[in-house]
Amino acid sequence: MVYSGTGAEEWVKYYTEGCSAYCSQFQCSLPACVPPKDMVLGIDGSATSGEILTVSKDVKAKGYGGVMVWYASVLDSATGKSGLQYGNMDASLSKLPAWSAGLQAMQ
Repeated sequence: MVYSGTGAEEWVKYYTEGCSAYCSQFQCSLPACVPPKDMVLGIDGSATSGEILTVSKDVKAKGYGGVMVWYASVLDSATGKSGLQYGNMDASLSKLPAWSAGLQAMQ
Protein backbone atom coordinates (compact mmCIF):
# COMPACT_ATOMS: atom_id res chain seq x y z
CA MET A 1 0.00 0.00 0.00
CA VAL A 2 1.12 3.56 -0.66
CA TYR A 3 1.30 6.02 2.25
CA SER A 4 1.76 9.20 0.28
CA GLY A 5 -1.03 11.75 -0.12
CA THR A 6 -4.28 10.02 -1.08
CA GLY A 7 -2.44 7.07 -2.68
CA ALA A 8 -3.69 4.52 -0.14
CA GLU A 9 -7.22 4.89 -1.48
CA GLU A 10 -6.14 3.42 -4.82
CA TRP A 11 -5.14 0.18 -3.07
CA VAL A 12 -8.25 -0.39 -0.95
CA LYS A 13 -10.03 -2.37 -3.68
CA TYR A 14 -7.24 -4.97 -3.74
CA TYR A 15 -7.77 -5.68 -0.06
CA THR A 16 -11.57 -5.40 0.12
CA GLU A 17 -12.32 -7.09 -3.22
CA GLY A 18 -9.11 -9.09 -3.67
CA CYS A 19 -10.76 -12.42 -3.01
CA SER A 20 -12.96 -12.12 -6.08
CA ALA A 21 -12.64 -9.23 -8.52
CA TYR A 22 -8.85 -9.33 -8.84
CA CYS A 23 -8.35 -13.08 -8.91
CA SER A 24 -8.53 -15.43 -11.89
CA GLN A 25 -8.26 -19.17 -12.20
CA PHE A 26 -4.57 -18.66 -13.02
CA GLN A 27 -3.45 -16.07 -10.49
CA CYS A 28 -4.52 -14.59 -7.20
CA SER A 29 -1.58 -12.60 -5.86
CA LEU A 30 -3.53 -11.03 -3.02
CA PRO A 31 -6.44 -13.28 -2.05
CA ALA A 32 -7.74 -10.87 0.58
CA CYS A 33 -11.26 -9.92 1.53
CA VAL A 34 -10.94 -7.36 4.29
CA PRO A 35 -14.20 -5.73 5.40
CA PRO A 36 -14.06 -1.97 4.64
CA LYS A 37 -14.65 -1.20 8.34
CA ASP A 38 -11.34 -2.94 9.10
CA MET A 39 -9.33 -0.97 6.52
CA VAL A 40 -7.03 1.68 7.96
CA LEU A 41 -5.63 4.00 5.30
CA GLY A 42 -2.03 5.13 5.58
CA ILE A 43 -1.03 8.73 4.95
CA ASP A 44 2.29 10.48 5.38
CA GLY A 45 2.85 13.18 7.96
CA SER A 46 3.81 15.66 5.26
CA ALA A 47 0.49 15.32 3.40
CA THR A 48 -1.13 18.57 2.35
CA SER A 49 -4.17 19.93 4.17
CA GLY A 50 -6.33 19.04 1.16
CA GLU A 51 -5.06 15.44 1.08
CA ILE A 52 -5.66 15.04 4.81
CA LEU A 53 -9.22 16.31 4.50
CA THR A 54 -9.95 14.20 1.40
CA VAL A 55 -8.78 10.97 3.02
CA SER A 56 -10.57 11.80 6.29
CA LYS A 57 -13.88 12.52 4.55
CA ASP A 58 -13.57 9.38 2.43
CA VAL A 59 -12.90 7.24 5.51
CA LYS A 60 -16.21 8.39 6.96
CA ALA A 61 -18.19 8.28 3.70
CA LYS A 62 -16.93 4.83 2.68
CA GLY A 63 -17.04 3.28 6.15
CA TYR A 64 -13.31 2.58 6.49
CA GLY A 65 -11.72 1.95 9.88
CA GLY A 66 -9.59 5.07 10.09
CA VAL A 67 -6.33 6.73 9.14
CA MET A 68 -2.82 5.81 10.22
CA VAL A 69 -0.05 8.41 10.13
CA TRP A 70 3.37 6.79 10.08
CA TYR A 71 5.32 9.18 12.24
CA ALA A 72 2.53 9.88 14.72
CA SER A 73 1.70 6.17 14.88
CA VAL A 74 5.05 5.09 16.24
CA LEU A 75 5.50 7.32 19.26
CA ASP A 76 6.35 5.49 22.48
CA SER A 77 3.37 6.18 24.74
CA ALA A 78 5.50 5.73 27.87
CA THR A 79 8.15 8.26 26.90
CA GLY A 80 6.52 10.34 24.16
CA LYS A 81 9.67 9.85 22.08
CA SER A 82 9.90 8.47 18.56
CA GLY A 83 10.04 4.71 18.32
CA LEU A 84 10.98 4.99 14.66
CA GLN A 85 11.80 8.12 12.72
CA TYR A 86 12.21 8.45 8.96
CA GLY A 87 12.95 12.16 8.72
CA ASN A 88 11.30 15.56 8.71
CA MET A 89 9.03 14.64 5.79
CA ASP A 90 7.07 12.39 8.15
CA ALA A 91 6.61 14.90 10.97
CA SER A 92 2.83 15.25 11.22
CA LEU A 93 3.22 17.81 14.02
CA SER A 94 4.00 20.47 11.42
CA LYS A 95 0.37 20.41 10.22
CA LEU A 96 -1.50 20.02 13.51
CA PRO A 97 -4.51 22.19 12.47
CA ALA A 98 -4.96 20.08 9.30
CA TRP A 99 -4.87 16.83 11.29
CA SER A 100 -7.39 18.26 13.77
CA ALA A 101 -9.72 19.08 10.85
CA GLY A 102 -9.23 15.55 9.52
CA LEU A 103 -10.20 14.03 12.86
CA GLN A 104 -13.32 16.19 12.97
CA ALA A 105 -14.27 15.09 9.44
CA MET A 106 -14.16 11.42 10.49
CA GLN A 107 -16.50 11.90 13.46
